[in-house]
Amino acid sequence: MKKFTLALTVTIFAVLVVVALNGISCQQQSEVKAAASLPASLDSHYPPAAPGPIYLFSMHEMADPLSGVAVDLLEGDPADARVNFEGFKVKYVEVSKMVPEWESYYPMAPVDQLAAALESGDPGQVMGAIDNIGKTCNNCHYRYMVPVQHKYHWGDFDILTVSDPVTGSDYPFAVFKHMMETDMVGIGIDMGQGQRENALDRLNGFEQRFTAFREVCAACHDSERKYYVDESVTAMIAGIRAKLNEVTVDPGAVGQLLQGIGQESCFKCHLVHTPAAYAKYQAAR
Repeated sequence: MKKFTLALTVTIFAVLVVVALNGISCQQQSEVKAAASLPASLDSHYPPAAPGPIYLFSMHEMADPLSGVAVDLLEGDPADARVNFEGFKVKYVEVSKMVPEWESYYPMAPVDQLAAALESGDPGQVMGAIDNIGKTCNNCHYRYMVPVQHKYHWGDFDILTVSDPVTGSDYPFAVFKHMMETDMVGIGIDMGQGQRENALDRLNGFEQRFTAFREVCAACHDSERKYYVDESVTAMIAGIRAKLNEVTVDPGAVGQLLQGIGQESCFKCHLVHTPAAYAKYQAAR
């Protein structure tokens, strides 16, 4: 029984992470988002206002010729290095005007320094000038890159609605996760109390909801999920049913399977998504 209790404790700890994650009300999240410091003009360069992440693409278009300067320099091709520099300079000025609130993050002095270094023909000066431009870029990146990724590239759990196969009703993502948690933890609680039928009822609910939950991933992911919700997890759920249907139920075996689901599905998925969700929340405050 001690072994089962330990397994149950680990499982409860794993699934309760989602309680903390989803404990922020929709109203609180809306207030936090309203306080975000990203400039409103940036919205025009990302979906849904734009067909894609235009600002990000423009940054890459600016970075490529800058890297080309270093490539050509290392290959002993100063002429093409200057061509790449001119392409970089044009794009640098263009990108600097895309978000007027950030134009000060695009000073011309480092660009002029690189131009002078290229004229000198000294590779050391050129590489030093490129490094200074990199520091200029990082001055903006370390302030805004993560908030931009959070806002435009990471989805919001609070906008998801899940159709519950047990009740036939639709619920917010957080509520649905709580219902899954209640079912999963309930299996162990009922078995600890010797209530096999109740445990089977909880398992039925958990299995149905887990199957529905697998589809939720498609709200953000456009490829098949190979972790957290794959066959290795559904096999453990099936294993619990087999154990509960044995003539004599082994609570320790059930507890080990619950622990496996908690560790391999709940906990590992939370390791990926909880830091990003919390960072998004904190960055917007």
